[in-house]
Amino acid sequence: MKAVESLGLFVDIQESYMESNHVDILLFISLALFWQLKTFIY
Repeated sequence: MKAVESLGLFVDIQESYMESNHVDILLFISLALFWQLKTFIY
């Protein structure tokens, strides 16, 4: 269930990225996904 919520959040952030086109948002997405994978694996 948490993965689905994260996916929804990812989509929202991605839409925001398309609108503002800021590198900071893309960096935030990368960090968020990395942290998600790290927590999922360990």
